[in-house]
Amino acid sequence: MFSRKAAIAKFHLAKASSGLYFFVIKHDFELRPLISIGPLSFGMTASQVDSVLGAPKNVSKVRHISGEARTYELLQVGMNASGKLDHVGIGIRFPGRIMVAGIDVLHDHDALERLIQLDGNPYEWVGFIMLLKLGMSLAGFHASDDAGKAVNFFPTGRYDSFLDKLQPFKCTQKQPQRNVEA
Repeated sequence: MFSRKAAIAKFHLAKASSGLYFFVIKHDFELRPLISIGPLSFGMTASQVDSVLGAPKNVSKVRHISGEARTYELLQVGMNASGKLDHVGIGIRFPGRIMVAGIDVLHDHDALERLIQLDGNPYEWVGFIMLLKLGMSLAGFHASDDAGKAVNFFPTGRYDSFLDKLQPFKCTQKQPQRNVEA
């Protein structure tokens, strides 16, 4: 079982526009496809998730899945009708790296192509790139800027009822090069 202290965190010194220095906590999460992301394992209860992330900022019911969405400081999670963790959503402002097989999912300029190659059978559904073998869906990876980038992680079987709606995804043009900070 993971505790709040189990989240991988590193302190980095940053300089504000005012010239003052401050510390930023940077989290690095490793994906274990279809099993876990960082300290969060699919199937955890809400209280187990809270013990890792602290109290949520917001909890709302989601009618179409009879579950709930829980918003935390750095990410959002979804609980299914049985009260078990069944997806984790993380956006570009996450202060760290989301790693899978050596790929920084949100920050590597060639992440989309590398993830597609790793998965081997990408799909598209309502604008999302679905990588079912890796247990992730990608949003905003087509855009030339990173502002809308987000990734959703899910367990085995989460999208099985949608398989007939998925279309094969073909990456038709090279993703634009981005400025990458060292």
